[in-house]
Amino acid sequence: MLDPDEALAARMFAAVPGLRAELDDYQRRYVGDWAGPQSDAAQLPGFLVKLALDCRRRGADERGLTQELFDYFESEVGRDDEVDGLIEGFFVAYLPEPADRAGDVLGLLGPELWEVRAQLLVDDQAGVLESVIEFVYRLAEEIPDLRDRVDVQARRGRHTRLADAVLAELAVDAVEMVAVGRALDVLPLLEFLESEYGANPAIDTVIDVSFLELLPDSELVTLLGPKLQAEFKRQREWVPGGGSR
Repeated sequence: MLDPDEALAARMFAAVPGLRAELDDYQRRYVGDWAGPQSDAAQLPGFLVKLALDCRRRGADERGLTQELFDYFESEVGRDDEVDGLIEGFFVAYLPEPADRAGDVLGLLGPELWEVRAQLLVDDQAGVLESVIEFVYRLAEEIPDLRDRVDVQARRGRHTRLADAVLAELAVDAVEMVAVGRALDVLPLLEFLESEYGANPAIDTVIDVSFLELLPDSELVTLLGPKLQAEFKRQREWVPGGGSR
């Protein structure tokens, strides 16, 4: 029996065939052939985040694949709790807010996905921790090249998924930079995350979910510090229901 990740991946590529080329491009750009064959399920979390970020960039004026994706995920919501968790945590959570410049893309959502997005915004406003906000601003202070990125995300709303949005974008960019020989440019980010890890459970969770969990098994992983490498390995060994892959 397929696990939820594998089942979702199989249904998604059957329903939206155009995604196969998108995944091949994701594999080529962010994973690389040297890492060996990667199952669709193994790449799913990072791939879903990339699809959500692509929807933000395309906006509502370039519907095409965006509308197909929204229609497909609309049909999936409510079928299975674990699948809902994947869709909510790695796709819907990274869509824009209504007031964002790309917020018009939300007009393409069906009622189920819109309800999920609205509830996530409420949860963000109610549950954001000051320590997590401060963590993001420390990142901008320690690495000046990232200040503009943090400022752009912060202007979209202080009490939102600021840390998640920043780290998710950085995870995608960092893998690509290492793949094209710019590892030295990524090291300050990795060193900062390593230094922060282990001091605050809330910050650890952000790093785990919005950075480490989105990394493919790529060259970037070899550059992680010991704490981050240990958590990356633990994530890849754990599977729902216990045991290891």
